[in-house]
Amino acid sequence: MRRTELDLCRIFGCLAVLMIHAGADIYHEVPIQSFSVVLLNIISTAVRGGVPLFFMLSGALFLSRAKLDTRRLLIRHALRMTGLFYLWSLFYALLRVLSGALAFGQDFLLAVVSGHYHMWVLPEMVM
Repeated sequence: MRRTELDLCRIFGCLAVLMIHAGADIYHEVPIQSFSVVLLNIISTAVRGGVPLFFMLSGALFLSRAKLDTRRLLIRHALRMTGLFYLWSLFYALLRVLSGALAFGQDFLLAVVSGHYHMWVLPEMVM
């Protein structure tokens, strides 16, 4: 059954996250004393709820079922997210090696295990 209110929340969340990312570079282009910075801060504050909204929607959709299949949840979602995390961590670590910022060895393994700073959302979703 479709729930229109959750679809609207997803749309708002998507737009909010897009605005967060689109506005990130603008901070470096405007003088800090200008009124534009005030507007950017207001808009940025207003849309910061986009990422937590996705977490709450995921929880609402998982927990609203009559019976929660824990095995399916762990295998299908947690293992998939963990696999994606390590796949992308490996990709980012290899990019750092190719750029010369990182050497193979202990630091490379640490980079793969700890992940790229921007991927914090994947382990959070697993938890």
